[in-house]
Amino acid sequence: MLAVEGENDAAIAELQVGAKLAPGDAGAARELAELYVASGKNDLAEAAYRTLLATDPKDGELHRRLAESLLPQKKYPEAQQEFLTAVKLKPELGEAYGGLAFAAGENKNYPLVIRALEARAKLLPEVAITYFMRASAYDHLRDFKNASTNYHLFLNSAHGKYPDQEWQAKHRLIAIEPKK
Repeated sequence: MLAVEGENDAAIAELQVGAKLAPGDAGAARELAELYVASGKNDLAEAAYRTLLATDPKDGELHRRLAESLLPQKKYPEAQQEFLTAVKLKPELGEAYGGLAFAAGENKNYPLVIRALEARAKLLPEVAITYFMRASAYDHLRDFKNASTNYHLFLNSAHGKYPDQEWQAKHRLIAIEPKK
């Protein structure tokens, strides 16, 4: 109830007390981990998800959530591995492929960025930022034709929502497209 009202810290305190009283309650532990994420306490969320995974290591959703708690901490290699585990265990997790693409990009693993985005596109609709990530990966791989195509797709779908990336895409297009 407290979390619904936006009082995450109070809800966390209540759930922490409940967790001490019923340490085996996985549902409460998941809820607590999600509240940690919502409150920006990703280090606590990471610890909570790792504890949950110790008892249920084949839960793809838990691996995805752990990975998402690692991203704001800039633990990109670990996040990438957790996303890979998540999609191996549960290949239909479209959101996990987007997170995997992001982590792989931060790790400069551009072929994996493209593979992850292609897998995501089979499960979820393309959005502006997926075009941008794909374009950037192709650009880093010096595949300027595919980079250009995806930068254009990004610009056609961004509609001013990503000003920094739109500026970057426009300037990369100037640099990579043949002069007419």
